[in-house]
Amino acid sequence: MKNTKISILSLFLFGLIISCKSDDDSTPNLDNNPDPVVCTIPNITNSANKDFINPCAIAVSADGRIAITTYNGFDQGYGSQGVTKIWTSYTVFANNQPPVLTFNNVAAEGAAFDTSGNLFIAETEQVAGIAVYLKNQNGYTYSHTIQGNLNNPRGIAFDNGKLYIADDGNGRIVSVQNPASPNYVIQNEFPTNGSVKAITADEENFYYVQFAENKVVKRSKADGTIQNLNVINPVDITLHDGNLYVTSPTSKKLTVISAEIFSEECMETKDGLNASFATAYYPQVGLLLTAHDLDKINILSLQ
Repeated sequence: MKNTKISILSLFLFGLIISCKSDDDSTPNLDNNPDPVVCTIPNITNSANKDFINPCAIAVSADGRIAITTYNGFDQGYGSQGVTKIWTSYTVFANNQPPVLTFNNVAAEGAAFDTSGNLFIAETEQVAGIAVYLKNQNGYTYSHTIQGNLNNPRGIAFDNGKLYIADDGNGRIVSVQNPASPNYVIQNEFPTNGSVKAITADEENFYYVQFAENKVVKRSKADGTIQNLNVINPVDITLHDGNLYVTSPTSKKLTVISAEIFSEECMETKDGLNASFATAYYPQVGLLLTAHDLDKINILSLQ
């Protein structure tokens, strides 16, 4: 069932209609009344799943490509390699056709495409950098790795052409100008005063998760004002259609939060979805979720 806050504005207007007219024929200026704010938490069902050994990060490009990384650290130890696979579309992926490209990454825990379709992979352990693969006619070609005093860089996201990195080991968010070029420039953005696993953004705010502190944080781009909500051990965050989707692998739960209202009244934790690590939205399909412990990619329908 959808969780919706309903404004009482309609009841107020009804009261005005049945009340007595004033002698001076004046009427209230309803234009000054703000529009009612409604938060809608979608109903989520697990509509399908696909096999994938130890899936971790997942990303969807603007032209519909899917990239999924493998994290083998629990089985093979710190800094283990794992395969990254790319499919040209969800249809190809869903029909069990082979990926168009595979390559190895070290402890690949984050992934993102830029607007040009270039692929960026966060290699958190040993490498401590972001591997850059440039799109071309033949697929993808490795270009360079973004490094520079990063410590356990994990979640990555693009905003206004910059690549933002959740630099977990240093408790900060950094940005990268010209990330597709070997002449990239890393800049400090702001401290998080603790762990930070993943980040996303809209026009006005950054949103990030702090695993050890059990927090989902909303930070204003304008003045740095922050708001916090309590979520147990959050690891990844995705923004789609005004809602934040937060994974918690320790509890295997998915928490959905209204980005605009950002309150306990507008958040809901979903059970039974095996939210191991990451999510990415695929248009007209739903939310793709990496269920690491089950060796599955779950396809979640949002209604």
